[in-house]
Amino acid sequence: MSPQDFENQVRNNLNNRSVVTSEIIRKVIDLTLEIQGPEAPQFSDREQFVELIARSIEEKLDITMPDATVIQLPFKEWLGERRASPADLYFWDRYRNSLLQDGFGKEIVGTIGRDTDKIIGLLEDPVKTGAWKRRGLVVGHVQSGKTANYNGVICKSADYGYKIIILLAGVHNNLRSQTQQRVEEAFIGVDTDKKDRNLPLKECKTGAGKLGDDNCRHQVIPKRERDE
Repeated sequence: MSPQDFENQVRNNLNNRSVVTSEIIRKVIDLTLEIQGPEAPQFSDREQFVELIARSIEEKLDITMPDATVIQLPFKEWLGERRASPADLYFWDRYRNSLLQDGFGKEIVGTIGRDTDKIIGLLEDPVKTGAWKRRGLVVGHVQSGKTANYNGVICKSADYGYKIIILLAGVHNNLRSQTQQRVEEAFIGVDTDKKDRNLPLKECKTGAGKLGDDNCRHQVIPKRERDE
């Protein structure tokens, strides 16, 4: 059983409860581990595994996900003046809908929306003329929603006018491939493995791509294999 299948089983067990708290989630995880026995996912540290599954479930069930805290030097934010209407946020809108469809709670998706607005607002306005440079760092705990966050930032960056977005995914092919898959589902909307085989676009769509229109609004370049 994969960790994701195990998490789904725990969530099914939680559906029978009228009240769900962080403590109950961890108790149900422990109970499910005992029931599954040797069929449960393999792990080296039980306590760490329980915590990872619990925090993932908490995020999706609206148990807890506090807004981000920002530490910054003085900077004139631009997003408030240029804030787009929901209809203009094509990539973010379909990604937000895909999160809801995947089981993320409305409050959690709302938090992701606010946090990504904070980050985008601290970048420079992509249509600003002249030379400019901005740097920043986003830090998050394990299973705190970092992937959902940076995918949201990528989507909104494209919506607000950034033309080139580079994601550094590590030096190991397995991690690179996993990250590529997550970005394809959240932003690109196309499974590049299938696209490389020249399959029809409708058969190549994945994740958020299934919720958008039939037009491809960006050029799909990346591949999951290492480029030599």
